[in-house]
Amino acid sequence: MKVAFLIETFPSTTELAILNQVVALVESGVEVTIFTFNKGHLKNKVIHKKVFKHSLNIIELPSPIFSRFKANWKNVIYVRVSAFSIILRTFLASPKACFRAILTKKYGEARKAFKIFYAIQPLINKNYSFDVIHCQFGPLGTWGAILRDLGFLSGKLVTSFRGYDINDLPSKSKKDIYTFLKQEGDIYTANTNNTKQNAIKLGFSDERIKIIPSSINIDEFNYRERTYYKLDAFEIITVARLTEVKGIEYAIKAIAILKNDFGFDIIRYRIIGDGELKTSLQRLIDVNRLGDCVILEGYQSQETLRDEFYNKAHLFILPSIITSNGNREAQGIVLLEAQACGIPVVGTNTGGIPEGILKNKSGFVIPDKDPHAIVEIVRSLIENPSLIKEMGKEGRHFVKQKFDINSITIKLIQLYKS
Repeated sequence: MKVAFLIETFPSTTELAILNQVVALVESGVEVTIFTFNKGHLKNKVIHKKVFKHSLNIIELPSPIFSRFKANWKNVIYVRVSAFSIILRTFLASPKACFRAILTKKYGEARKAFKIFYAIQPLINKNYSFDVIHCQFGPLGTWGAILRDLGFLSGKLVTSFRGYDINDLPSKSKKDIYTFLKQEGDIYTANTNNTKQNAIKLGFSDERIKIIPSSINIDEFNYRERTYYKLDAFEIITVARLTEVKGIEYAIKAIAILKNDFGFDIIRYRIIGDGELKTSLQRLIDVNRLGDCVILEGYQSQETLRDEFYNKAHLFILPSIITSNGNREAQGIVLLEAQACGIPVVGTNTGGIPEGILKNKSGFVIPDKDPHAIVEIVRSLIENPSLIKEMGKEGRHFVKQKFDINSITIKLIQLYKS
């Protein structure tokens, strides 16, 4: 079976689930070719090892160069001459496709700035034929539909919705950004039922959307039975971008209540990740005098995350919220990673988060923006440490049964063949 993956950036440290899915397909005997607009983080040693071990075939689709240079007169002249040269060469090589790219209004945003002219350069006269064209995220589904419609790629068009492309992106445009994809897509996948229901609201066919969650390779996460002895430090972690939707301020407020109102000085809360709210979160930590127990650890590699932070934790919290503009968490893969390691988890009743937790068995589902709910869970686990071990076992089993990459890959191949 021959499958094309169409991805915005590949490989990417923020989308390791996609890289792992590609590798799993290759190891299952599928011939995978990757088309991407940006070749990604090959210097990352984990990514480098996976990409080169499997000799992944990556073809970069060029994008307009207009925004790559500072606006001075020399660069303006260079950019315009280069752009004209590229557009002219593409037009001469494939005039029929170029005329269609200009005149076909249903291609939408891709028509702007001659984006299609750039993207098709490596595809001209190649006759790429696949059993499946698998597009990652909705906007890439539209690109897949365009490239197939122009005759540069052939195969069944599968588009995977992963959250922001359905929950957030459409609200930022006055137009329906998926009109052409709805017409041309053969089948769609959603990472959660929540994502599926939101896609249906946008007009995608219920019958053509299958739920295939993002997965993890459970063998990469060492399971450890958690033991906690009173008077030891109680280690809590969050792994997340420091952005509004992650709701980290509410977890910090919970720690402030535990320390200042209940006298819990044994708690250590480590926040792994970086982002735009770093300064304001540090200010919140300082105002509540939590510098000795709440630490912003910044970005950490996957190896450090697994071997150090997951290994020591007694509890994982993902306190995500529904933001003022309606944005919400799509799935929360970090919840799966934590449970695979045997850590009880806390997630909020937002987006697709509840679907990744075995409620009251592997973790807890609470309302968003509710620090007091977090307080009660932490107090309960400290006072009943046997729960930590029991919930950890449930979590490992739950993730292995529902989210391990081997079983998800089998489902995906079955979908390709259907």
